[in-house]
Amino acid sequence: MRPRIITSILIAVLIAGVISSCKKDEEEYVLENQPVTGNFTYVVTSMTPTAFDTASGMPIAFAITMEGNGTVTEMGNLTMDASFNFNLVTGQGTDFVTTYSGDTPTDTFISTGTSQQQQDGTILVNESFSNGTGMFGKIKGGGVTTVILNQTSSGGTGTAAWTVTY
Repeated sequence: MRPRIITSILIAVLIAGVISSCKKDEEEYVLENQPVTGNFTYVVTSMTPTAFDTASGMPIAFAITMEGNGTVTEMGNLTMDASFNFNLVTGQGTDFVTTYSGDTPTDTFISTGTSQQQQDGTILVNESFSNGTGMFGKIKGGGVTTVILNQTSSGGTGTAAWTVTY
């Protein structure tokens, strides 16, 4: 009878060990709900008119693609490729899809969102993160990136203020 009790205790200890080790893997993050900040530099790679003013024939909306790079605290160097639609009349950007990549091609995440141009000319982009891979595999969060375009709108700079878990 003793071997049966010892075997039962041993099995219970092993099961408890397996359950606790699985739980730890699910809860471990590099960052958990932590504010991060960063700076980016952007270049517009494409700006295609999508709507025109009926009176003047001038473009009032564009499909835009941009590339950029920067550094974000706690996340490191990031490159980005973004596409979105922007309406000059309303100052709104919609349908944002941005892919951020870390130092290795397998470390990526997707950002979706919208933007609104402010009275001072800055553009506030509200971002939400998902679909991470590699070190960003469990990414959640988002935040605001403030974009300042150069005078020709061919590029600019951005300041990120995000809260992330990954």
